[in-house]
Amino acid sequence: MSIRRYVSLLVGLFVSLLVSGCGGGGGGGDTSSTSASSSDVTQVTTFWRFDTAIGNSSPVTSAPGLDAQLSGASIVTGRIGNAVQLDASQANSFITIPVLIQQAQAGRTLIFPENSASAAFWINPFTLVPSATYHLFGGGYWGVQSFHIRLVDGKVTFQVRNPNNGVDELLLTSNNAVAVGSWTHIAVTYDGSAVRIYLDGVLDATAVAPRTIPDVVNNLFVGGVGDGSAPMTFPGALDELLLTSSVLTLGQINQLLMGFRP
Repeated sequence: MSIRRYVSLLVGLFVSLLVSGCGGGGGGGDTSSTSASSSDVTQVTTFWRFDTAIGNSSPVTSAPGLDAQLSGASIVTGRIGNAVQLDASQANSFITIPVLIQQAQAGRTLIFPENSASAAFWINPFTLVPSATYHLFGGGYWGVQSFHIRLVDGKVTFQVRNPNNGVDELLLTSNNAVAVGSWTHIAVTYDGSAVRIYLDGVLDATAVAPRTIPDVVNNLFVGGVGDGSAPMTFPGALDELLLTSSVLTLGQINQLLMGFRP
């Protein structure tokens, strides 16, 4: 083999390894500021745009049967397209993701096969009561649940619940509070050990907390809790809700910030 041919093969191998090593689906440790291509967000479980409503249902762009069911909520102008707005003056203003119906009809639950998960969405709080706890996304507070993302005194918290109807465990709270009267993008990533909270695409808080993420076997709720328990209805609007069983990289979060819709 000629020297020129040998060098050409080595260069080709190096380029191939470089490209394969930079693809989407990387781990939560990726702190690169480089924007990912749209094909990087590939392991989407569900993505709710909240752009339209048919009756009281806002269709989901994937996972048929998990359309968002609006109760005391309305479609309004959002951060990207339209959004869903809660009515904090109503005791029963919330959005239901009907996992239980899917279990009964199709035998499906939401699972995290690699013990990793990410959620990302926009919020625009119209007002926040000091020290109050608001439900943003996750299970209710009765029965066997999986995870909760809350707003506590204006700061984002992430909790998982021990299997077998155990108590919630607070894994991380953001260092900074969200602003009232403007849109903030929230992303929470968890790989079964490291949990990270990003605000507007900037890593705000991180911690190591090895846990098992329980499967979602009960309904999920957005903006309020449909079982009448303590967390208050979120007084504002939410938009572009994504739930995935993979760990979003910073590049993928930046893509969502720029309006990419998986």
